[in-house]
Amino acid sequence: MADGFRRPDPLVFDDKIADNWRVFEQEYDIFIAAAHGDKPDRTKAYILLNLAGSKAIERERTFTYAAAQLDDDGDVVRPAESREIPECLKQKFRDICSPQTNITMERHSFNIRNQKPGETVESYLSALRNKAKTCDFGALQDKLIRDRLVCGINSDSVRKILLQECELTLAKAIKICQMTEQHTRTLASAPRTSAMSVDAVHRDKRGYRPGHKQQKDQGASENISCRNCGHEHPAKKELCLAYGKQCHHCNKLNHFQSHCRAAFKSKQHKSVHQVAQTNSDSCSEDSESFDIDGLSLVDSSEINALNENNRNIKEELNCCVTVNEKKLKLKIDTGAKCNVISLDTLKQVRNGEKVDNNRRVKLVAYGGTVINTEGTVLLKCRLSNHRFYSLQFHVVNRNVQTLLGLPACLEMNLVTLKDEVFHVDLKERQNSLHKWFHGYADLFSDEVGSLPITYHMKLDPNVTPVIRPPRRVPVAMMDKVKTELQTMVKSGVITPISEPTEWVSSMVATHKKDTDKIRLCIDPRDLNEAIMRPHHPMRTVEEVAAQMSGATVFSVLDAKSSFWQIKLDRNSSFLTTFATPFGRFRYLRMPYGISAASELHKFNLTLIYKKGKELYLADTLSRAPRETTAQHLTEQEDLVVMAVQRISSSRQDELRNHTMKDESSQTLTNIIRHGWPERLSSVPATVKQFFPFRDELSVEDGIIMKGTRAVIPQMLHKEYLTLLHKGHPGAEATKRRARNVVFWTTMTKDIDNFVQSCSTCNALKPHQPKEPLQLHAVPELPWSTVATDLFEWNSHHYLVLVDSYSGWLEMDQLKNITVCD
Repeated sequence: MADGFRRPDPLVFDDKIADNWRVFEQEYDIFIAAAHGDKPDRTKAYILLNLAGSKAIERERTFTYAAAQLDDDGDVVRPAESREIPECLKQKFRDICSPQTNITMERHSFNIRNQKPGETVESYLSALRNKAKTCDFGALQDKLIRDRLVCGINSDSVRKILLQECELTLAKAIKICQMTEQHTRTLASAPRTSAMSVDAVHRDKRGYRPGHKQQKDQGASENISCRNCGHEHPAKKELCLAYGKQCHHCNKLNHFQSHCRAAFKSKQHKSVHQVAQTNSDSCSEDSESFDIDGLSLVDSSEINALNENNRNIKEELNCCVTVNEKKLKLKIDTGAKCNVISLDTLKQVRNGEKVDNNRRVKLVAYGGTVINTEGTVLLKCRLSNHRFYSLQFHVVNRNVQTLLGLPACLEMNLVTLKDEVFHVDLKERQNSLHKWFHGYADLFSDEVGSLPITYHMKLDPNVTPVIRPPRRVPVAMMDKVKTELQTMVKSGVITPISEPTEWVSSMVATHKKDTDKIRLCIDPRDLNEAIMRPHHPMRTVEEVAAQMSGATVFSVLDAKSSFWQIKLDRNSSFLTTFATPFGRFRYLRMPYGISAASELHKFNLTLIYKKGKELYLADTLSRAPRETTAQHLTEQEDLVVMAVQRISSSRQDELRNHTMKDESSQTLTNIIRHGWPERLSSVPATVKQFFPFRDELSVEDGIIMKGTRAVIPQMLHKEYLTLLHKGHPGAEATKRRARNVVFWTTMTKDIDNFVQSCSTCNALKPHQPKEPLQLHAVPELPWSTVATDLFEWNSHHYLVLVDSYSGWLEMDQLKNITVCD
């Protein structure tokens, strides 16, 4: 009906007929203005009935149209109504589809509209705005939408943030909801940090703890995984769902029973890392502060996971000292600049030592967490060598391991600093490597090697040879394909061929991952059906793993171009002939894709590298006669004439001019020339539909090409649809004709719509009669015949099973609607 434009869906008469008519009328007005603005009213009215569907046509038959009303002077007071007037027809449908609005009912529907599970803030806000239009709120519309947004959003943490705002407007509420939703989505898609990073383990597992102060510059809007309630929310205790709640396990406040740490106390491990003095913005100017790296509680399972990966690495250094005739274990941390001891540990070892409360400092952990201290204490420590040291410790009211900083470690000679610098002669090392490369030049050569064997392909005589035509290569890849073919010819992998062959395969050209290079291979699916494989047994993964048991050192040997190391005899070489846009070639080495290649390569390696003591017929084989007749292969250059479908010069000029005028085509041209962005979100909206085809797009002489096909601008779609459908071929024939020459993203759909709206094709196409209604017989026993169906409710899928005998219904919820479920 209208080429290149989407037609409105038929009008659906159900319990939501008012909303359905509103959407249909809006889409109809847009469709008429875009595609049929110049048509007469009679045509527009019939287009309305055609688009509305069969049920709407049945309703229209019941309409009554009033005649024209005249006054006493014969002047027309009210014109006559007719089905051929679009506005009259739309008013008739409005009368039956949009009854009088019940303001109370509409406001009730608005006030009970909550955000659905999985619904985004934008979708929820759009639904509220649409409902508010029928509620007659007047000047209070934005305020009432704001109130409904606060009450109906499904996130309690976001609702608390909104309620804390004194002067909350609709725009401000929307911004807060969108930012929170974006943060939640970003955190959900963020990759997990490697287990080798101890700091990352702390950050992932560390949540809000009552009394645990956060650094001011972190911001309260960043969500954290809370260890008290199990949810994600900004680092504010008021937003924690467990704040003020009593645990049913330990009867303590501010956490749930499911996240009670007392129940898992035996499974926890305490760690303090790297105390370092620093200047922190969160501390006062006249206060002293220190940095502590990661003062937190970490599950022992995480530490065990790290230990499994680093068994040979000593992760901690500890020493034992005697304080007041009591043993005290200290952790040596050369990254810390002060000593730390917990208040509980101090109570166990002190003997009258007092804590100096006048020397309180602030310890700043890694990430900015500020920890207050109770003061300092001076302890007299004795090492195993009976030497005494007076050490100053900072006392913290936390259950942490006693930490010994770098100054104390140096004073007690527990660690030493090495200032030695070793000279490494890079030139000498390069000369050594050059000596190895020169001595074994044949092993480090870039040329393709060869195994001392020639393979002969045995074919099934009952299989008929197949000749495949060359596949089209995109214009942007044509030069790269030609260069790669020339490289393979120079390497002795392939050679041109001019004489006829019984077997011809197609060439496949693909880009190598993360590189600009391409890989050429053949598609030998027909040849593989005829090849008689040697069926050499291959080793399984379990067999290889059994031989690696107890091994500690591993090496990887990459057989470069391994299949190309197997030579083919002359007859087998002709079987691997393949067609390209530059002529036919045949392989001199084993091509990739041959079904017997893997087994043959494994067999050759096993045979050639067999140990001599295991080769029982060595003497016989060493005296076996050798072939003395050499086969000399002579090749001739072949001139290939390619038949290429071209667009006429006038059409090329037309395409070039319209491409320059079309804004989206110019945007696409600039992106092709300067490079595509890595992410789809960074691509302009007008050319996003071309992102999946970016590897095939190029610009040739001002015309955008997709492979060998020209990309048609938007304004020429209708003209080219008419040309492609010239002669009135069917939809599939028109598509085949189009796929050889032109391209645009909606071409297939546009051709279907164009052919379906063609009056000539509709008049001549065969009409298939409707299938008669099939009635099933009533079964004799229950559950002998059942009927099934799927339906969706509240974002969940269900399977319905009905007994045809009794009408009994069974229903079960499905996790997904795939066949596996």
